[in-house]
Amino acid sequence: MKRNADRKQTSKTYTVLLIILLLSAIVTIGGVSVYNRAQSKRIEEAKASGFVPKSKRDIAREEEIKKRLMEEEEARRKAEIELAPGKNHNQKANAYAYPTADVAKWMAEGTPDGEKIAFLTFDDGPNLTNTPFVMDTLQELGVPGTFFVVGGNITEENSDVLRREIREGHAIAFHSFTHNYDLLYPGRYGDAARILEEAKLCEKAISSVFGKEFRTGAFRYPGGHMSWNALEEADAKLLERGYTWMDWNALTGDA
Repeated sequence: MKRNADRKQTSKTYTVLLIILLLSAIVTIGGVSVYNRAQSKRIEEAKASGFVPKSKRDIAREEEIKKRLMEEEEARRKAEIELAPGKNHNQKANAYAYPTADVAKWMAEGTPDGEKIAFLTFDDGPNLTNTPFVMDTLQELGVPGTFFVVGGNITEENSDVLRREIREGHAIAFHSFTHNYDLLYPGRYGDAARILEEAKLCEKAISSVFGKEFRTGAFRYPGGHMSWNALEEADAKLLERGYTWMDWNALTGDA
């Protein structure tokens, strides 16, 4: 009798434990279900508000895209301040650069709409004293200019000055190679062959700094076109090579 009673008691105990475990499982499952529903609701609300939880893979992909965009932007900015291929200024200066032939015509006839435009030009550089001083002033005022350089003054020592001229939005043009009146205008008459040769020498000198991509359409005669005789042949030869001669109609009196 006692054994049967023990067996019944054990069976009763197992039954109670089983019921407890079953109730615990129901509560746990219910808890998980409630948690999952709450979590799903939060995710749906986040999506609706525009926020979506990101995986580590998504974050890494976004960082890679951000890095690539930054590199592309840096390359674009660098391209803006580098020499524009086939030009005598940088890409950014395209917005305010004018063809030399147009400017020469305007100087003689005026602009078509009567607009007043001033072009600042600086001759005889580059050098390591006056040229940087001029550029410092132009940079302070936010004004671009055109530097008519003497080819013989282009050296490795001052090549960074020329690069700065391009980088800061200025233009570069030619002002002969020697600036020697006796060679260019013997007896005050233009030597067309010599003038053209000096233009070619300027091209060679400038290519040592910027390569073959540099191209300017402006040539200024030392002393000014108005100062010499018989320059018609030289004008024609320069024009055949792509140069328009450019004088000035106002000056500071520094000469």
